[in-house]
Amino acid sequence: MTIRSVYMHKKFHDADIISTLTIVNERENVKEDATKIPPIIVLRYLLRGYPFGKKKKVTIGYYQDNRIRSYHMSVKQKRTESVRLKDRVINCFRLECSLEGMVGKFLPKQKYWYSVAPPHYLVRFKGPGWIPGSPSRTIEIADYNAASRREQLQGNFD
Repeated sequence: MTIRSVYMHKKFHDADIISTLTIVNERENVKEDATKIPPIIVLRYLLRGYPFGKKKKVTIGYYQDNRIRSYHMSVKQKRTESVRLKDRVINCFRLECSLEGMVGKFLPKQKYWYSVAPPHYLVRFKGPGWIPGSPSRTIEIADYNAASRREQLQGNFD
């Protein structure tokens, strides 16, 4: 997998935040089952591009700032599950993300459920916050409308 750009639109009760991250001048990714990611906070958005049904595991690295020690994660596709929300059931791919090596054996996994139907939107997240040791939380989708997303992107290019 190769990441070229990330578009994020987060809606809060008192604000909308739109941000775009574009990768430039990256060396070509020659590893078929690996990718690098920018800041970890965008992982849940980037996993929409996971090769569902084609790969059981993808290794995730990150861009390093001359750190002495680096940790790699892996994301594994576990199974397909039905996720029940208030008024509907969504068929989802379940992914699990964990740190590689000995450290990963002691830390809880992050679990992600993405819709089986394209465009593979995030339906549920369970696990610790983004920093090891932070409290566990569950995030579930309230609504998703692919048509409005396409219209919004079109508006950005007019």
